[in-house]
Amino acid sequence: MKAIGQLAGVAAMAMMVCAQVEATDFPAAGGSYLANVAVRLDAAGNSLGTATGTMTNCSTQSGGPADVINYGFGPWALQGMADANATATASITLDQVYTLNKIRLQYGDFLPATHELRASADGLTWTPLLPQTAAGSTDVTFSPTPVRYLDWQAWGPGASGGYGYLMEALAYISDSVAPPQKEDGYNLMITSSLVSQDGWISWAGAGNLRDSSLYSYSIRETEGVPAHALFDLGDTYALANARVDFAYGQNWMGGGKLELSPDLSAWTTVFDTTGVLSNSSYNFAPVNARYLRLTNNGVGGGAMGELEVFAVPMPVIPEPAAGLLLAAGIMLAGGRRGRRPRA
Repeated sequence: MKAIGQLAGVAAMAMMVCAQVEATDFPAAGGSYLANVAVRLDAAGNSLGTATGTMTNCSTQSGGPADVINYGFGPWALQGMADANATATASITLDQVYTLNKIRLQYGDFLPATHELRASADGLTWTPLLPQTAAGSTDVTFSPTPVRYLDWQAWGPGASGGYGYLMEALAYISDSVAPPQKEDGYNLMITSSLVSQDGWISWAGAGNLRDSSLYSYSIRETEGVPAHALFDLGDTYALANARVDFAYGQNWMGGGKLELSPDLSAWTTVFDTTGVLSNSSYNFAPVNARYLRLTNNGVGGGAMGELEVFAVPMPVIPEPAAGLLLAAGIMLAGGRRGRRPRA
């Protein structure tokens, strides 16, 4: 009996280790995985990628180069791009080399005249991805290419007296390689579903908060009447960061609430305010959650552009020794598989 108890203990330990390394792959669509790897957070909510920039014969109206890889929080708004001698560059460094095949450039209301994009794995040898061409929001697609560094450049004259707004540069991995995993610090809302909503304008519903497009947004319909939205992440994750981004510097004057739940019964509050709610990032102790409930209190209906949530990056834990599992009499089959150690 003692031996059986020991084996049961070994089995339980093995199952616990397996549970610790569970991970979920991002799905793919159109040849690329849905994760935007230009925005990846560590467990403390810090961005692992960086972006710097230069300007010639123009200046910054608001924001800065870092705003092109922060999932909103305003664009890098350039001004004074009055002629073709005005130019600006953004140099993006991802946290590691990824095999990319798509970059999405999203601009705001004002465009520079032309732009170009190039990529490099080592910062020395560069591959042109987009030759200098008329600027505009676009998906730049290319054959699978190892990339860690991206250089964007734009030239004037800018629109309406010399303005150019680059809102976001999003990067996507080719589905010809292993997928990124949801627990590795990427935004999970892109693969969520909208379960229910009420109180939003018909053309600016809550579904726009999960589409990775800063051009679409959600607006509460009737002053004095709260609006609600319920989202399903599709599985339970250890969430540790949430962000809200508003379009064009707007806000919810009367505040709002965001709650998380694993089962639609027990809820954990991320924020609950009756004061002004504007662009914000929230870090918190990991919360196991599948569902998100967002509430606009009904006072002030500014345009919220995106809601993002991030799971805790998982540590790489070696798989249990085969002999240990065999001794415990365990056969592992199906279910979510363990995280692969990265090369």
